[in-house]
Amino acid sequence: MRRLSNWLTALLLLANVLLPARLAFADGDAPHNGDTGETSSVWSEVFQPDGSLQPGLQDVGTVTQQVDWIPNIPGLNGVAKYHVYVTPSGDTVVMPTATTLFFMAANADKSGFDEASAYVM
Repeated sequence: MRRLSNWLTALLLLANVLLPARLAFADGDAPHNGDTGETSSVWSEVFQPDGSLQPGLQDVGTVTQQVDWIPNIPGLNGVAKYHVYVTPSGDTVVMPTATTLFFMAANADKSGFDEASAYVM
């Protein structure tokens, strides 16, 4: 019974990670659109064609926000963390940390993950 529980937990974890990743690229806002190699205008100021960050991008630092969709457990305390960057044109880009992104995907409705207009996974 314990083995079945472990398998179900692993399956749910993979579903929470892989399904949002599949949906992220469904709207065409990925850094590269299909096999054309053309960079999407949404992300061209952020990512180079090889996937690395653009050299002109300014790292403003990390910001935190108290949220109800991250569990209030030691080490997390219900706090979402984001890296903030400013593009050369002055646009602000907010990217969640890996832990925040995990809980965003796990709680897509509450976190607004499923309402995002442009995101990269």
